[in-house]
Amino acid sequence: MINLGDARLLEYLQTIPGLDVPKGLANLSNNIHQFHELIVQVDERYWCDITRLEQALKNGEETQVLRQIHDFKSATGTLGLTTLQNCAVTLESHLRGNGSRADKETLKLAGTLRTEMDRFHHALLRRKTS
Repeated sequence: MINLGDARLLEYLQTIPGLDVPKGLANLSNNIHQFHELIVQVDERYWCDITRLEQALKNGEETQVLRQIHDFKSATGTLGLTTLQNCAVTLESHLRGNGSRADKETLKLAGTLRTEMDRFHHALLRRKTS
């Protein structure tokens, strides 16, 4: 974990694209260090899971796909990762309405989720390496 003063940590968190810092902090009783730690955990857990989600879509594993996207939506929503949550909500709604087959629209929505997850991941990675 990055050992920064609270003000610097807050400043850093505010640079992460798609992160609603006030919402995330409010959900964690304004514990900025726990907030940061959980954001890093979301990245560590879900960045690689996007590939598994895409593979499960291609394999027609409906239960697995819906469980993964629902868990992802919940975690990102709690932390105020609104862009990622919105992508997950859109994908989940599409899947529930059309089945979890890998049609053109499903793959497009999954690609958008991957793009946003990559953006989030690289924003965190830049901080770890600077």
